[in-house]
Amino acid sequence: MYSISVVIPLYNKAQYIERAIDSIAKQTIAVDEIIIVDDGSTDGSAEIVASRFPKVTLIRQVNQGVSVARNTGIEHANTEFIAFLDADDYWDASFIANIFELMNIDKTAGLYCTHYSFVENKRVIAAKLKGMPGKPGYITDYFSSCFNADLPITASSVCIRRAILLDIAGFPVGMKMGEDQVVWSKVACRSRIMFHPQSCVFYDLTVSGSACDLNQVIVPAPQLAIFDTMLADGEVPIELQKGLKDLMHLTVMSCVKNNLVLGDKKAAMRLLLSSSFLKVDFYRFVGMLALLVPKSIFYKLYTFAKNRR
Repeated sequence: MYSISVVIPLYNKAQYIERAIDSIAKQTIAVDEIIIVDDGSTDGSAEIVASRFPKVTLIRQVNQGVSVARNTGIEHANTEFIAFLDADDYWDASFIANIFELMNIDKTAGLYCTHYSFVENKRVIAAKLKGMPGKPGYITDYFSSCFNADLPITASSVCIRRAILLDIAGFPVGMKMGEDQVVWSKVACRSRIMFHPQSCVFYDLTVSGSACDLNQVIVPAPQLAIFDTMLADGEVPIELQKGLKDLMHLTVMSCVKNNLVLGDKKAAMRLLLSSSFLKVDFYRFVGMLALLVPKSIFYKLYTFAKNRR
């Protein structure tokens, strides 16, 4: 049998933390321990855990951000594997069973994950994933599966070998977004990733807000610099390099698009002319062309270019 800890970073989620813990308790296969790291909550979240869930390991620390909270959980875990669950998300009762099914197929993989669904105003919508196997199996090109679709892995749909998390020094500290994507990417470069097509994780957009607001993604994501270093240091296997470079290119182009939507053509031009992560392709050409046309018609051109890839 495989040993699994569940690490939950907690910050001001008093209204939702019970739901998350209850979803773990309802698993058809029990986990070995639940570790909740309270990151300085001020709404009574930690008190709810302490009073209603005495068997849960509760660690309290001053507010330092979600990466530090997750890293604290990793440090205190006593199991071979660690699953993560955000305090405002929750699992179907089959999640751990599906993870075990993947482990039985390949005991040596470094990361196991399942399909997931978005929840917004009581509506459940399955994430639209790309390049995933139709039955339990491998994600063969993690980076290519990240573009033109929802991300293949979330911080609540994943179970990772603890030794690998320690080897990559856990989650990067100081990033306001994308810190989890850095971890999945580093793991993908070091080991096999397995995926289960059953959607058994619920990502609550009602609580967290729908993805990122437009004004949060008008500059390239901070993880691009880390990806660039990974490429330069030879951390990325040859067979994954093209996918990563394409992902970096498309991430910048997404920022170009968002700047154009906001009407900031100067910012879009700066990215198009100066970003070292961009390559020359039809997609970039249309971005340049969009600088010359009215805002009302550029988006149609942009969508056309995107669909040509």
